[in-house]
Amino acid sequence: MDKKIRINIQVGESIYPLWVEPKEEPLFREAARMVNRRLIAYSTKFRGANLPSERVMAMAAIDLAVLCQKQGDNANLEATEANLANIVADLQEFLGEDATQS
Repeated sequence: MDKKIRINIQVGESIYPLWVEPKEEPLFREAARMVNRRLIAYSTKFRGANLPSERVMAMAAIDLAVLCQKQGDNANLEATEANLANIVADLQEFLGEDATQS
């Protein structure tokens, strides 16, 4: 197990000290960039609405959570398609070439 390192991540106007494994540092930094991009987008979109920062943060979090779910669904779909392709290939091999011509 890698020794954890301390990093500071800025999200919005706050800085968060975190202990992470060195190999995961880029993931945390990219996650912070993604959150900050969405915070800027929502802050710009609702500039005149005087929304509390917590509401803007919640909208960004929901947006990212939906993105993660979509990517998870796509990964599951790709894995399922690959498994089905393997099953079809195995069946065709088992049944012989005549099965592919039907």
